Amino acid sequence: MYKNTNISGQLRFFLDSLFILLFLTGDILIAKQVLSSPSFKLYLLVSGFIKIFFILYNARKFILRNISKKTLENFSSFFIPKTPAKKSFEATFYGKSVSVVIPTYKPSIETYNLIKSISDWFPKVSIVVVDDSSPNDSETQNIFSMISELARFNYKIIILRTAENQMKAGALNYGVNYLRSLVYQRPDVVFTFDDDVKIIQSTIPEMINELYKHSKIGIVCSQVRVINKNKNLLTRMQAMEYHSFNITKIADNGFFRGPLVMQGMLAAIRMTVLEDLNGFSKGHLIEDYDFTVRSKIKGWEVRISQTAVAWTKVPETFSSLWKQRARWTSGGLRVIIQNWNWFIAIYQDLVGHFTFIVLLILITLSFIYAGTYKESAFTPVLFAISSINFAVIIVYTVFTHLSYPDRDFKDSILKFTFFPEFIYSNLLSLILLGSYLFLFYSFAASNFVTGINNLYKLSQSGFSRIGYGAAWGTR
Repeated sequence: MYKNTNISGQLRFFLDSLFILLFLTGDILIAKQVLSSPSFKLYLLVSGFIKIFFILYNARKFILRNISKKTLENFSSFFIPKTPAKKSFEATFYGKSVSVVIPTYKPSIETYNLIKSISDWFPKVSIVVVDDSSPNDSETQNIFSMISELARFNYKIIILRTAENQMKAGALNYGVNYLRSLVYQRPDVVFTFDDDVKIIQSTIPEMINELYKHSKIGIVCSQVRVINKNKNLLTRMQAMEYHSFNITKIADNGFFRGPLVMQGMLAAIRMTVLEDLNGFSKGHLIEDYDFTVRSKIKGWEVRISQTAVAWTKVPETFSSLWKQRARWTSGGLRVIIQNWNWFIAIYQDLVGHFTFIVLLILITLSFIYAGTYKESAFTPVLFAISSINFAVIIVYTVFTHLSYPDRDFKDSILKFTFFPEFIYSNLLSLILLGSYLFLFYSFAASNFVTGINNLYKLSQSGFSRIGYGAAWGTR
């Protein structure tokens, strides 16, 4: 009678497990009273193993009956990411209409090189360059002259200019709206680029391959590597950190609608997703995270292509890094607050913040009660847990470093001496604490002290000087 419905199958599994657990509990209670008999101890040991076996066997049957194979594969890939099979990408790519949108403010030679590379490799791809009201200085005009020269020989390169500076989200919408207005040439896929990104010829086709693996994938991002990695100690630390971001995103593929964020530097987006979400949210601190969350809420999935690679520049000074991460963390907290009831779209971030706050509380308590410590029966257990945790961290560190394609001897020294990474991670934690403080301040100021204008303006100015703000976006 239990084989016909999932409900009765689940009921049987829980009832069977409950009875076995009750018998185990009974054995334990009896064991407390009859500990002197060696034969009874042996009986308990054998009996316990048999009952645990039946619990595991029941659990296996329950999982196989009620959870799909695809779900199990996606869950397993969270722990052991799959290596994709090599295949030709041309058939998938050339069957789709593709456009590129590159918003730019004061473009550089990297912007020109990016446009030229895409134009040379893919002559049929339309490239929309959105000049977000760049100033008319000579260096900027020289770059635009070079881009205009490319456009003379390729009608697929279109240069647009906004009437006023709209920041990155506004400039992206400007380019996307232009593409949406094309009645007969609307693309199937829109690639959004930062203007300093470097790619190779396979990057775009591999991302399209990933995008069309099934109909619910709406956004695909590439792996990120760092161009200026060897500039100084800070850029090396960021390059290794970006590699860990790649690994995390690969692990998130297929798990709760995919990676937390499709990074804004390069993404392949179905035009239907852009229309479904009505473009990017203007005035947001991190428009890429906001766009990712809104797409997941609409039912779309996000992926990272394991075979598509792109390079970007990272901040080379501590002050510029601080401002970048202050924007990321403050913007991320605002996205969580705006979408707190959509757990499936932000669960990775919620878990991360929860873990950070719990760890911070535990560290604080350890300092407060440091002088009152007394050894107890739990001391060996805590020591064992700490040892296992440390061993897992070491294994993960070795794994990530061995899979890091740009590593050299200096990187290995930095990684395995631990101290530089310890300092770097604690500085990032300090930036996150600043974001918590700024969020609390913003809430208090908007609800309690807006009447005290001078104090409010002074405090707002102080936060802005160190990179925390709410009224600006990304350029």
